Amino acid sequence: MLLLCALIVGSGNLWGDTVTFNYADYKGEGTTSSGSSYTMVKTDVSIGDTKFYGNNSQAHFYASGTSTITPASGVTITQIVLTATEEKYNGYQSNGTVTASAGSLAHSGVTLTWTGSATSAFTINHNKQIRWTSIVVTYTKSVSYTITAVSNNNSWGTVSGTTTITAFPADGYRVKAGDEGYTVTNGTATVTNNGDNTFSVSASKDCTVQINFEAIPTRTITVTPTSDGTITVKNGDDVVSSGSSIREGTELTISAVAGANKEFASWSVTGATPASTTDAETTFTVGENNVSIAASFNDIVTHEISWSVNGSIVKVENVKEGNELTFAAPASGTIPAGYIYKGWVVEANKIDGTTDTDPSANYVTSATSTTNITYYAVMAVDKVTSATATLTASHTINSATYGDHVYTDDKGNTWSGFNNEPYDGDPKVARYGFNSSASGGTPYFESPTFPGNVSSITIGAYNAAGSARTFNLNSSKDNNNHDLGTISISANSKTYPDVNASLGKTAFKKFYMRASAAIGFSYIKVTYGTTTTSNYCTTIPNASVIITSAKYATFCDNVTRDFSASGITVYTAESDGSKVTLTEVEDGVVPDGEGVILFCKTADTYTVPATTKDATDYDALDNELIGINERTLVKYVGEGSKKNYILSNEDAGVGFYKATTLGAYLAAHRAYLSTGAATSRSFLGFDDETTGIETINTNPETVSGVQEYYNLNGQRVTTPTKGLYIVNGKKVIINK
Repeated sequence: MLLLCALIVGSGNLWGDTVTFNYADYKGEGTTSSGSSYTMVKTDVSIGDTKFYGNNSQAHFYASGTSTITPASGVTITQIVLTATEEKYNGYQSNGTVTASAGSLAHSGVTLTWTGSATSAFTINHNKQIRWTSIVVTYTKSVSYTITAVSNNNSWGTVSGTTTITAFPADGYRVKAGDEGYTVTNGTATVTNNGDNTFSVSASKDCTVQINFEAIPTRTITVTPTSDGTITVKNGDDVVSSGSSIREGTELTISAVAGANKEFASWSVTGATPASTTDAETTFTVGENNVSIAASFNDIVTHEISWSVNGSIVKVENVKEGNELTFAAPASGTIPAGYIYKGWVVEANKIDGTTDTDPSANYVTSATSTTNITYYAVMAVDKVTSATATLTASHTINSATYGDHVYTDDKGNTWSGFNNEPYDGDPKVARYGFNSSASGGTPYFESPTFPGNVSSITIGAYNAAGSARTFNLNSSKDNNNHDLGTISISANSKTYPDVNASLGKTAFKKFYMRASAAIGFSYIKVTYGTTTTSNYCTTIPNASVIITSAKYATFCDNVTRDFSASGITVYTAESDGSKVTLTEVEDGVVPDGEGVILFCKTADTYTVPATTKDATDYDALDNELIGINERTLVKYVGEGSKKNYILSNEDAGVGFYKATTLGAYLAAHRAYLSTGAATSRSFLGFDDETTGIETINTNPETVSGVQEYYNLNGQRVTTPTKGLYIVNGKKVIINK
C-alpha cells in the first residue's frame, strides 16, 4: 500500500502564449488631440500610456508620452510587436525617438518590435506621436501542478519536499539505487535520483512520486586466525568478531599486531578492497559480498651489534636486518679521564697498543644491520700546546699608495689588508703602513683564523710621530671598539722595537687591526693554541710501573689509573719546610695529570690499568706534587717562587732533594715536589708518622738510647756515617 507522506503544490512547466491589443477595442478612450492617461488591460498583460486616444481607424500614443507594460504575476514578457498605420511614419512620426527601460527596440517599415525578458513592469518613452492598429505581446506563464511525495513504507523511511524530494531512511534501511529508487504512480513527471537521498522532480501534470526504500543487506565478516600475530576488526570503537554480520556500506578498520620475532607483511582481503595492503592498520567498505580477512607475517631477522669501549662491551643491541645503525659517542663515564672518543672501527681495524698515526680513514659513521658485529671505540689523547705564526714584510719597493693586499705567514696562513707598503730608512726596512683613514677606504689588517685561542701578539713597531699611537684589536672589521685589546707604540719608535699587545679578557682566534694615526710594523708574531692528538688506541694500554729496591717512586699519567689491585700504596705529599708528610689515597685511584708517590716493599714491575672510576679519595686531599707527562726541566725555584724537590735515593737515603739552580730534566710520567713552605734545606725526608722514617740532624752518638745501627740490608754498622739506618727498630737518617 502506498503511504502518503507529503501533499504540496509545486511549480510545473512554463508555457508560451500571446495576447493582442486591437485599436478597435479602445475607440473613444482617452482624449482627442492631445491624449490622456489610459491603461489597456488583458488577463496576463496590461499596457498603459500617459497620452492615449482611440478613434475609429487607429489608436494614438501622442508625443512626449510614456507607455508602461506590466506583466501579471508569474508572467514573463519576451516580445512586443506594434503595427503602425502608415509606413511613412516608420512606426512612429517622422524624426521621432523611442526608448525602453528594459530589453531592446527595432523597427522595420510600419512595425516596431521590442524583445527581452521582463517579469515586472517596464516603460517605453516616445517623443513623437505613434499611430497604431495592433500590439501583440508574446509571453510565458508558469503553470502550477500538485506534486505528492510518498514513501513505499513509512517504517522504512519518510520523505518531504515537492520539486526536490528528500528521503530519510530509518536505521537499517536505504533508498534503492538509480531509477529503482522512485516510482511515478500517477500523473506525469521527470524524476532524477541524485544519489544522496534527494530527488529532483519536474512535473507536467499533477503527479505522485513514490520513494522506494529497502532494508540494507548484511555481509558476513570472516577473520582467518594466525599464530604469527593478532588481527582486530573494528566498526568505529566496537570490535567485530569473526562471523559477524555487518551492513553493506559500513567502513571497517582492520589492524594487525605481529607476534614475537614477527613483523606484519600484507593483507589478503576477499570480497572488499582495503585502502592499503601493506599498512598494518587500514580500512575497507563492506560491499555486495561477504568479506574474508587474512594477514601475512614474516620472521624478523636481527643481528647482535656490540659496542666495545676500552676492551669492554658497554652496549649490545639486537637490530633488525637492513635497519640503519646509529653511531653515537660512548656514554659518559665509559672512557677513562684523559682520553677522548674519536670514532668507531671494525675488528679488522682495531689498534694494537697505541699509535700517533691518525686512523680516521677507518672510522665507520654509517652502516646497516647485516650480520653480528662488534664496533670498537677509538680513543686518543688531545694535547693543547702553543704555536707561533710570524708574518714579515718583504717588499723592496717603497709605496705610499693604499690598496688591497694579501700576505702569507711562515705557517702558510693568509692575511689580508687595506694598507700601503713603505720601504725606507737607513738601512731600508720594509713595513706594513696604516693610518686612521685613506683615499679609497679605511685601512685595516685582517688575521687568519687560528686553530686555537690567541695568547699573545708581538709586532716590530714603527711610529715616527712625537706622541704615542695605537693599534686597536677588534673582533669585527667594521667596528673599532678595541674589544680584543690594543697595541700601544711609543713616540719616535723608528727602530722597530718589539711591542707586545695588551689583550682583553675575551678569548679569540681571529682579529682585525685599525690604526689611530700613521703607524706600521715590520713583522707581526702571533702565539696561539694548537691541539696535537696522539696515543690513538682501542684499548688503553696498562701502565708499567717499576718499583726498585728503594721501594718508592713518583708517578703521573695522562689517563686516570687504578692502583687498588696492584699491591702498591699511593700517597699525596705536602711539606712544612722540614719534612714531607704523606697521605694515603685509600681507593688507589689517581686522576689523569696528577702526581703521586708510590710505595711497595717488593721491587718489581707492576701493571696498572686505566679506569673510569671517580677519584673521590684523591680529590679530598692536599697535594704539592706536580705531575709531568713529558720530559721536563725542573729548577729549584719554580712557579710562584715555590721550591722544587726531586725524589731520589742518595746519601741521605730516599727522600726529596733540592733541585739545582740550573735544573735537571725529569723523565716523563714522574712527579716532583713544589712547596710553598719556607725552607732552604737541601733534603726533605718523610714524616715518621706516615712512613716510619724520621729525619735526625745530629751526630749518631748524641742519639738517646742508641746502642746498635744496622743498614737496610740488616748488617750491623759500628761507625755510622751520613745515611739511612735502622736504630732501635726505627728508620733514622743521619745527616752529619
